[in-house]
Amino acid sequence: ELFGRRGAIQEQLTSAIHNAVDKICELNRGVIVTVVATHNCVSCRGIKHQGASMVTTKASGVFMENDNQARKEFFDSLKINNGVPVIISMTTIPSRLRKLALVLISLLQQTVRPEKIVVWMHQEMQSQIPKAVKSLLENPKTLDLIELRFTPLKCSHKKLIHTIDAFPNHTIVTCDDDFMYHKEWLNTLYQDHLAFPNSVIAQQIRSIERFEDGQLKPYKQWRYQPDLNQDPNSFLAIGGKGVLYPKQALHPIIRIKSFLCGSPLRLTICGLRLWNCAKTPPCGGVAKSSQSRYLLWEHRVFHSKKRTLIAI
Repeated sequence: ELFGRRGAIQEQLTSAIHNAVDKICELNRGVIVTVVATHNCVSCRGIKHQGASMVTTKASGVFMENDNQARKEFFDSLKINNGVPVIISMTTIPSRLRKLALVLISLLQQTVRPEKIVVWMHQEMQSQIPKAVKSLLENPKTLDLIELRFTPLKCSHKKLIHTIDAFPNHTIVTCDDDFMYHKEWLNTLYQDHLAFPNSVIAQQIRSIERFEDGQLKPYKQWRYQPDLNQDPNSFLAIGGKGVLYPKQALHPIIRIKSFLCGSPLRLTICGLRLWNCAKTPPCGGVAKSSQSRYLLWEHRVFHSKKRTLIAI
């Protein structure tokens, strides 16, 4: 409060608080101070980004050592205080690598932080990582959060099946590599998950429709219409704008990789059925549409009832 009322830029404020604590606490082994602040010059003019914040840190003594346990515990506590217990998983291909850093930055700027962001790539892409992505991997603030993993699989389902194998007891959120996500995107999905913990939550869903003889209608006719009394077991989560899968949600058959990559349509229809479907509350069935839709940024523009969604 004392330093905050003085005229100073955030970096100076952080240093002033650090130096005061360092002076008062004599013979200390180290001091670390992190300040998270919003700036009116950002939210009220210029880019007018509401809720944007800047994080500054000043450290001394043992906290200057990257492998120090106290330093790690300090930054871990910041994640816990503003985090949600989910794993974000995505995959990318060579033609989209140049945009990957932008997507990762949008995920890092969420109002709540995931436990980890996993990016799956084909094993031939190990030598193609862009410099911007490497910078994020080397940044001490994001080093433990972002992880690149490589696989011989080329199908897009690897962001789900590999992550379920690697994190079997975690809630998993899948997303695409050609969107920049609104800062409330993850929080919106997670809050809907808390309301309906046994349902797959998606920003966009379709309803699988059939003709009277039982044959499937064309995919474009699989329309989700919330005003109609559609069968919840026919709901299909659409992956691009984000899908949340609760713990142990999917049938174990999805772990059979040859089945997944050889028959993606069958995976989509069968795999999304909750393993504990009998326990699903009467809130909307297997897949449930998120109450709000949050995405960003450039080129293709989508309009929803509440937000403008933009893909890169």
